[in-house]
Amino acid sequence: MKVWNSMNNHLAPHGRSYYQKGISVRMLNQEMMDTIGTHFAGFNLPTALVMLEPLGGKILEKEEDYCAVGGRKSFATVVGTGGWEKPEDGPATIEWSRGLWNKLSGFMAEGGQYQNYYGTTAEEEEKRGADTYFARNNLMRIASLKTKYDPINLFPAFDTKKGASHL
Repeated sequence: MKVWNSMNNHLAPHGRSYYQKGISVRMLNQEMMDTIGTHFAGFNLPTALVMLEPLGGKILEKEEDYCAVGGRKSFATVVGTGGWEKPEDGPATIEWSRGLWNKLSGFMAEGGQYQNYYGTTAEEEEKRGADTYFARNNLMRIASLKTKYDPINLFPAFDTKKGASHL
């Protein structure tokens, strides 16, 4: 098993800082690939990576509200990841990842964005809203469970004090 657990270690060496931001897309076409290629070519640091994570299979057999996270009808997730060793390279790397997301937003799949790739500030989250990330029918259910099992907001990804409207 060690081989599987370490096969990508060279992509993320210890000591670097990283930022990634991904978007679930509804299709893969030439226009989107050209957009990705142009954006990737415009980055001048050697630590950028664009990943395409295909989705499908059994997950497509389930309804959108089967579990909390939406995006079951997404074709793939496209993730812009950048790393940096020098602090002064951080802002440009973060901006590059966010820029890819912005350029691909027109291809975004309805009803979901995978949580691991939020890559946003609190202000961006407030503007976007949780229905970007969760199946729309599940938001009230999620708020209710969060309030019941985390009344003191120990896990503050979603603030129960703000109620379901914050979700």
